[in-house]
Amino acid sequence: MPRTVYLLSYPRSGSTYLRQLVAELQGRPQLSAYPGDVVLPEGPALTDGLDDVRLVKSHGAAAHSVPAVHLVRDGRDASVSNLFLKELSGRRPRMRRGDLVAGLRHLDEVGEAWPAHTSAVRSLGSGDAVITVRYEDLVADPSATLGRLMARFGGAVAPDELDAAVARVAASRTYEANPLNGHQVHLDPDSLFVPLRAGRGGAHWHDVFDAPARRCFHEQGATPHLLRYGYESSADWWDV
Repeated sequence: MPRTVYLLSYPRSGSTYLRQLVAELQGRPQLSAYPGDVVLPEGPALTDGLDDVRLVKSHGAAAHSVPAVHLVRDGRDASVSNLFLKELSGRRPRMRRGDLVAGLRHLDEVGEAWPAHTSAVRSLGSGDAVITVRYEDLVADPSATLGRLMARFGGAVAPDELDAAVARVAASRTYEANPLNGHQVHLDPDSLFVPLRAGRGGAHWHDVFDAPARRCFHEQGATPHLLRYGYESSADWWDV
């Protein structure tokens, strides 16, 4: 029976991309703790080295969520993208430049503050219990990052199999076709999310985090995590 490994990530931190890659390697649907949230492969299995692994996505971090992969993304980018998703789905009114503090406070009120989520995942442990993967590393070098992750599962995946999975996902248009991912929506010039659209998947927080937003994020407890995962080198990043 396949062993279950939980994929824990803050919303909009690349879990769909990672699940797409694993779906192509395994040639089978990737499951989730949420009804209807299934990622399907676009071709047959590329390897049999992962047959005993069952990856299950969950944004939550409950006591049962180990072993797990913690897919972490710079919380400033992830928070902005999460707010964009809420706007696209009609759960938040349109946000303009200068509205980010209100957005960060809203995320805190609904239990979706990045610092709190990251603290909850870290409380599960580390090492063999929780494997950390940075989204930015996955995007920069998907084959190598995916290969290292699969090796932690004990799966023997050849470099050409990894490259084939990356190529399949790169050629797919499934993600772009989903209206909730914002590729097709019109944005007003003063929308908070214009920089995000211009640099999908990149580091766009610099363009939208004004001084009040940086302070707010710091006060929510983000700074220790930004330092821990290499997103900042100074505890005073917010006070500029």
